[in-house]
Amino acid sequence: MAASSSQQCAPESCPLGDLLGILPSAARQTLYAALKSNSSLSAARLSSRVLRDFIDGHAPELKLDMGRFNLGHHLPLCHEGRWLRRWPRCTDVTIEFDVDAVSLLVLPFNTAPPEACQRITSLTVCSSTDSVYLPSDALLTLTGRLTGLTTLQLMASCPDSDADEEYETLQKPLIAYALSLLPKLCDLKTDSWGHVSCISDGMAAGQLTRLELNASDPDSARPPMPELVGLLGRMTALRELVLSDTESALSFREEALELLDAIPDTLQALEVSPVGRGYLCLRLAFAGGRVSTAAVRPCFGGLASYAPASATLASVLLPSRKLGPRLQRLELGGVDIRPTDDAGAAAALYARCDKVVVEEMVVREGAEEAALGVMRLTGLPATLEWRSDWPSHGSVLLRPPNSAAGRPVGLSPSAVGQRAVERMAAADGPGATSVLVRGPAVRVLLAAPAAATLWVEQLVRGATQIEEPERPQCTLYTLPSAGAIMLKCASPEAAEAVAAAARRLAQTAASEDGAGAGAGAALLDVRRSSLHWHDATTQVLQALWDGEEGGVEEAGGAGAEAPGGGGGIAPTSGACTPAELERVRCLMETWRGLRPHSDP
Repeated sequence: MAASSSQQCAPESCPLGDLLGILPSAARQTLYAALKSNSSLSAARLSSRVLRDFIDGHAPELKLDMGRFNLGHHLPLCHEGRWLRRWPRCTDVTIEFDVDAVSLLVLPFNTAPPEACQRITSLTVCSSTDSVYLPSDALLTLTGRLTGLTTLQLMASCPDSDADEEYETLQKPLIAYALSLLPKLCDLKTDSWGHVSCISDGMAAGQLTRLELNASDPDSARPPMPELVGLLGRMTALRELVLSDTESALSFREEALELLDAIPDTLQALEVSPVGRGYLCLRLAFAGGRVSTAAVRPCFGGLASYAPASATLASVLLPSRKLGPRLQRLELGGVDIRPTDDAGAAAALYARCDKVVVEEMVVREGAEEAALGVMRLTGLPATLEWRSDWPSHGSVLLRPPNSAAGRPVGLSPSAVGQRAVERMAAADGPGATSVLVRGPAVRVLLAAPAAATLWVEQLVRGATQIEEPERPQCTLYTLPSAGAIMLKCASPEAAEAVAAAARRLAQTAASEDGAGAGAGAALLDVRRSSLHWHDATTQVLQALWDGEEGGVEEAGGAGAEAPGGGGGIAPTSGACTPAELERVRCLMETWRGLRPHSDP
């Protein structure tokens, strides 16, 4: 059968430009999105003129680095807005400048046709360093040309925003006038309090729906609280507010409460930081003018100390008129429990919550009762981590068990240690850096720690076949409960050399006793392992918690049934049940009991 004319045109015979030209609009958009998703835009744009024109024709955003601006090359592009024709779909522009490029800030828009400028709906102006500020006359020119902006980000210092006479009489009025030229602006983000103080009443009332301040300008002084409260009260269309001041301007709980009570009822989301003594970030969601969800986390990540976090939440939320009868959800993120923490510091707040979520709870040694007290009020954390003053630690996901509902974690530390060592013994493979030693000879060494240390030194001297400038360094871990010794080595090669030396020593000892070949293995079972002791014990405890391994021992042991434990475990959306608390108590006791059985 003769091929049709469309079939006769082999794909390889079609120029790339023609192929892109016949693609449907949706297919071209898909191709552009695929190139962008795997960071291939820059490489593709430089590979050919056809791809450059294709990418430029579909790019919705563009960054102009005025610090690298070449007048001879780029100036013709700026003339009468030619660059806007080259990037016809660009609506989002970022202009970056430094101290040498301040005068070039407005060049891309100076001679561009007004109708072309209206296409730009989002503008970001950022300086390369904090010491370079955005001149108010440049801002005035930009906003006068780009009156269709809906989003404006001013990531540059405000000129002379330290409330001196020039700022109050000249700079502030110019900035306020520049912002007033944007009738469609609804999203304003800035690095300087000076820009916030320039928001006019007209813009505040019914126009701005989002305001974000990330104050990084050390010369930018926060306006007096009455002025800020008054401004927020006039922002009748505001739906999202972010106020972050790393200079600690909002570091007092009393100010956070005053701020919360001042926001309009239209607000849906609020983020304030830092708040309280713990340098915390407070995030609130609202429904119908009342707080529906509250979350607190450290400003720079990590764990929050429970005491200041709970005290901050209680002191900010409980007195506020924005808190209704019930709070749907309270999120504590990750908290660090100390022995002296007062579990009930926020009890009145927890009592008004439908759900309290603790993502991670770290329990320090000696803080077990404090942690249980917190859980009585908040429910189980998603993850429980044990930490002490020794390097070994572990964490367990406190998910609902499958087959041991209502049953405490039921193995003694000794039994957990035995199971952990079995897992370590099964974890031999490439890259293993630990050596696990068990057998009758090890039990003798465990009874005399000094002898164990001397034996390790003999092993290191015997591991001479490894080609290193120095003999392999090993750390001794004694595991009496499991009848084992673990040697942590610096490299897989060192571990193999030490394991071989241990086998030779065992065989030598057996031969001296008149035993035949292979008798050394009966004295010492030597295996390399890629699993560390605390990882192995964590795996065992996780399996016990999940009910995937049996664990109830004889009566009176660690696995004795908890009082009231047979009734099952209730969901963790509220306070802990006695059965839940008993399981957690057994888990922490087992962790604590494992400590004296190793010497890392």
